[in-house]
Amino acid sequence: MNRLIIIGNGFDLAHGKKTDYKSFIFWYIKKCLVEAFNNPNGSYKDDLLFVNTLLPNARFEGFGNGIKDIESYIDIMSPDKILVPEFVDNGYNSLKVFETQIKSHLFNKLIINCFDKNWVDIENEYYSILVDFARIAGKQGSSQYSILGDLKKLNSDLGLIIKELENYLIEINNDEIIDEYFEIFDPKNQTATFTHVLNFNYTNTPEKYFTSQKKNQNGGWISFNHNYIHGKIEDKTNRLIFGFGDEFDKEYVNLEELKINEFFTFVKSFWYLKTPNYQNLAEFLKGGEYQIYILGHSCGLSDRTLLNMVFEHPFCTKIKIFYHGEKEGSNNYTDLTHNISRHFKDKASMRLKIVNFQDSQPMPQFRSKVEK
Repeated sequence: MNRLIIIGNGFDLAHGKKTDYKSFIFWYIKKCLVEAFNNPNGSYKDDLLFVNTLLPNARFEGFGNGIKDIESYIDIMSPDKILVPEFVDNGYNSLKVFETQIKSHLFNKLIINCFDKNWVDIENEYYSILVDFARIAGKQGSSQYSILGDLKKLNSDLGLIIKELENYLIEINNDEIIDEYFEIFDPKNQTATFTHVLNFNYTNTPEKYFTSQKKNQNGGWISFNHNYIHGKIEDKTNRLIFGFGDEFDKEYVNLEELKINEFFTFVKSFWYLKTPNYQNLAEFLKGGEYQIYILGHSCGLSDRTLLNMVFEHPFCTKIKIFYHGEKEGSNNYTDLTHNISRHFKDKASMRLKIVNFQDSQPMPQFRSKVEK
């Protein structure tokens, strides 16, 4: 029996890394504001955001508790208060340093979600705009190429977001270790002979727990393989894959019928062809029966094409969820089962494969030295 370990963003979050998209977007906005303030011409511009510094020579001493420099000013004001058209007094002083202009429809939607919903899914927001464009192009009497310029702008904006996301992840990457994961991954009580670590993240966090071969309970050696299916930061041969991956969505058929290739610029299936990662996964699946561990992956629709192949494969015997939350308190186990079910056409098979809640486990979480 082999083992497939699916690693998602929740695994990095459990290790204290702020890899959620909201933290990334706020980091990017702050970077733009600081660059504008430090620029001799007092401005910053790219395809997502324009920033103009109104008070380039501002000094912050005495302008309120904790405001000493431009970065602490941004932290206290927060990006939402700086970006919204109506300036909000910070309670200390009506000092206004920046004016901004959002230059991207996609980026504007992401910001609205960050402020209104407190979370954001970049890939799904991108796909929803693609669908809107497809509907416009598909209307009777409408030229299919009337939205081509907007489509190219959308793809260019997402390309810039991906570039900045990689810069952000490089900056926040750390080497935190949570001892409980060694026990979860320890093969001493397992009969597995091969473990395939399918890492949907771009960081190397799980590698710290799989550094050498170990013996299983039968005395045989277990081999480990790390598969960065969506790419890896600072790896030019395995670039970041980011976009949408649900070829079963009914709207996807409409995209194909329009015969405009720009709709598929960031569809994951085509990016999988750039490396052997997808084929390596397929080879593992053919290698015999396997159990699945899910750690930190939401199992959302943006990866539906791949997850359907993994979950409904005849060699998949069990799917064990490592959920976020407490065993006797609130947790996301049920939400994850709902998400997983969307990847199954055979619902009876789904109910037999998913390990019940009583036999599932919560994900260990990083605790700072202060918390310990």
